[in-house]
Amino acid sequence: MRHGRFDKAITAIVLVAMPAVLAGCSASGGGSGSSTGNPTTGSAPTTVSAALAELPVTSWDSGSLEFGDVAQVGVLNGGADVSGPLTTYIGMGESPLAPYEQQDVGVLGFDPLKVTTAVTFGQLPHQTTVLYGSFNAVSIGKKLAAAGFKDKGTADGGALWAIGDNDQTTMTNPAGDPQLNVLDVSADRIVFGGSTIEVEALAASASTPLSTRAGLAAIANCLGSARSAVIGPASLASGAPMIGIGLLADTAADASEEVCVSAQSTTAATAIESHWIQQIQNGRSQAVDAAWSTMFVDPQATTVSNSPAVARLTAKPAAGAKVGTLLEAYYGPSTDFRSLITP
Repeated sequence: MRHGRFDKAITAIVLVAMPAVLAGCSASGGGSGSSTGNPTTGSAPTTVSAALAELPVTSWDSGSLEFGDVAQVGVLNGGADVSGPLTTYIGMGESPLAPYEQQDVGVLGFDPLKVTTAVTFGQLPHQTTVLYGSFNAVSIGKKLAAAGFKDKGTADGGALWAIGDNDQTTMTNPAGDPQLNVLDVSADRIVFGGSTIEVEALAASASTPLSTRAGLAAIANCLGSARSAVIGPASLASGAPMIGIGLLADTAADASEEVCVSAQSTTAATAIESHWIQQIQNGRSQAVDAAWSTMFVDPQATTVSNSPAVARLTAKPAAGAKVGTLLEAYYGPSTDFRSLITP
């Protein structure tokens, strides 16, 4: 995959010990499930909010989530495997596969960059990914069996496969990816992760969906029609607010980024909004030693939710600037991102 930043950088972010924004119910393996890949709608979710409506509350959920309308972003980019204007967002939603793309194609029998939509959910070591698309479950099963995965029967409309016994990880995993330990494969959905109980929990119908979590739902609603998005803590600092970064694009030419920031009050949200505009107009990037105004124009800010308070911050890329600067600042080692949203 094109976004090599994820294999290392996302690990640093999601391993942060952060408040339990999504205190949840216990995960349960199995369940009644559905034969479809998306039990509620029967189709792949195309927004973050729609994805939250499909994912269940569990005892191990968290405020870390990554969503990607993989197919559409690939189309807008001019191809998923080329260096285009939206390259930074290619493969968003399925970052656990990023370092292992070539192995995955051979072992799994499908191309991760040709799925429809992807959602990665939770913090390591409980991170779980759902891929939506059109899959030949029989062909994939044969590939997995040939690679050493064992058929564990069926669960929630899919065939369950595991590389080790009792969910044990193994260094001989042919995909080279410890997250590809257990897979639930059906015709329109693949769920994979580190353990059977977690994979089955994500594959089952969401009787209590993540959209019931007010803090997470408020960020997702703020992100709106984002083609791809990441939700997580604003920084590694203790008590950092929850943020969302999203790609807005009807065409590659009009693509831009948005940031949604949770705040303790509407007054605090207003302060964040004023600071954002001031920084874009007059501030400077530490990482590239250049004015933010050379990278962004037309900064806008508004409060989109009052309870909980959420500020929505936008700016368009300046002439010649690339789309993806905010996402890279978030995953980068500098304090750039925090300086943009912290008054």
